[in-house]
Amino acid sequence: MNTQPLDQTDQLILYLVRSLTKGAPHLLVEGGGVLTTMLAKLLFLADVWAMQAYGIRATDLCYIRYKYGPYPLIEFDQRLERLKSCGLQVVPKFTVVDGKKYRIYRLPGPLSRSVELPDKMMLIADEVITTFANEKLEDVLSHVYSLPFVKSAAFEALINLEPLRTREDLLDKALTKFRAEISKPVSAEHLSAMKEAKRDLTNENIELAETMKEKQSQAFRFKQSS
Repeated sequence: MNTQPLDQTDQLILYLVRSLTKGAPHLLVEGGGVLTTMLAKLLFLADVWAMQAYGIRATDLCYIRYKYGPYPLIEFDQRLERLKSCGLQVVPKFTVVDGKKYRIYRLPGPLSRSVELPDKMMLIADEVITTFANEKLEDVLSHVYSLPFVKSAAFEALINLEPLRTREDLLDKALTKFRAEISKPVSAEHLSAMKEAKRDLTNENIELAETMKEKQSQAFRFKQSS
């Protein structure tokens, strides 16, 4: 059994595959799993957003501009093969999507080793999943292809993410602000509204809850500016 320590890239791959094995109808195939190309694009987006938010990479993968978008050719397949010792499975047969063959990876059972991503990277991974889990493969690919630093890279050249490096930890600033806000005592009016919502699950109350949920999600969302 392979006992080589898991680095952060390993941890992120396992976290993404495990999260997407049970949900995400457009990313999944019959029996559960995520297409290799989709996994590669989600890892790339995690790196992009981590650079924008924290000025650091989420993985140690190097991406080139390939025929089907950014792809980590170097040691990516070897890494996936090694992670089989942690419970990662590959579907024996290729799946054909739009005339192209793809491998499918999945994590249907418990992991043989625990995943312990840093909090910052867990937030990035969750946001990638939340944003793209219900998108079609073609839409995710189109989004990645549209990024200026992807389009400007020469074919088979490394995609440079350094210009995305932020000078501040924007998420830490947001968390500090939120932490200060939620530490304040709940007002009497707020308590009253919460009690009323519990008694009367009207459409208005449900819509209000959904609106608040969406605003919270937007506060932690990192998107490439157009």
